[in-house]
Amino acid sequence: RYLKDLYNMFHDWELALASYNCGPGNVRKAIRQSGYKDSFWEIYKFLPRETRGYVPQFVAVVYSMNYLKEHKIEADSLQYPMEFETVQVTSNMNIDKLCEQLNMCSEELQFLNPALKKNIIPAHLNFNL
Repeated sequence: RYLKDLYNMFHDWELALASYNCGPGNVRKAIRQSGYKDSFWEIYKFLPRETRGYVPQFVAVVYSMNYLKEHKIEADSLQYPMEFETVQVTSNMNIDKLCEQLNMCSEELQFLNPALKKNIIPAHLNFNL
């Protein structure tokens, strides 16, 4: 939904992706600095460095996924998709104690929730089990 809103704002998918990455304000600023050009490549040098890489990488991945066979690329597939549920924590929880109660290894919980950097899950956070 958000990406579609950004497209409606800029009427260009590359600018919508750039805006998704660095924010619509930064894209508008780059458009102003470029003399009101309206394509990604015309405002390219006025965008943040990360965004200048993000859009071409995204386009390259989409291209690669659409033309796998032509380039003799085989996509990996998961043989055993991992099942999980999303739960909301209402109070701070110790990851090790939670995993012990759920008979689950903490490495798996960390893999499913890479944003968890400490051994505590903060209250009011949605996370995957």
